[in-house]
Amino acid sequence: MAKNITIKVPGKHPQTGEITTFELKGQRIDIGIGGQAVPFLIHGRGIGTSLTHIPSGYRIALLGGWLTARYAIPENKPSRTACAQMAIDRLVAQYGSLHLLDRLNCKPVINQL
Repeated sequence: MAKNITIKVPGKHPQTGEITTFELKGQRIDIGIGGQAVPFLIHGRGIGTSLTHIPSGYRIALLGGWLTARYAIPENKPSRTACAQMAIDRLVAQYGSLHLLDRLNCKPVINQL
């Protein structure tokens, strides 16, 4: 079940250029990668909708292309969760589940679950 939460994400301060953290609010979902449930956050609206890895705060994929595309039958438009699953499936097909998990797990953890 999806749940709305707030997480911290790394970034640079716009005026000073210092590395800092910002807060993002969104919908938490768990997506299976290689038999392991990995927590992600779906946030943003329309073309700016993104998928972010919760423990590290790193953005993994942009979902806006799938969400804003025109569909011949509007009822066939995928949900945000389905788009997130498609994005992860594409990354797994491209890099493999073990490589993807290694890349996600090597980042510093800034959000404790």
